[in-house]
Amino acid sequence: MSVSPAQQKAVNKYLSNTFDDIKLRVPKGKREEYKRIVSDLGYESFNSFMLQALDEKIARETRQE
Repeated sequence: MSVSPAQQKAVNKYLSNTFDDIKLRVPKGKREEYKRIVSDLGYESFNSFMLQALDEKIARETRQE
């Protein structure tokens, strides 16, 4: 199914007003491996995995003892 230019413009506007982008660089060949592993673990997307991983790491690192 094709997306009209107006639909794409609306999606782009929504995304730009709702989310910030962060670029993640990985070693050559690791991208597909990471995506496969994350999928095998049952995550909906690599992005959802990364957000959860970041939140968990930050919570551990900033936890007051």
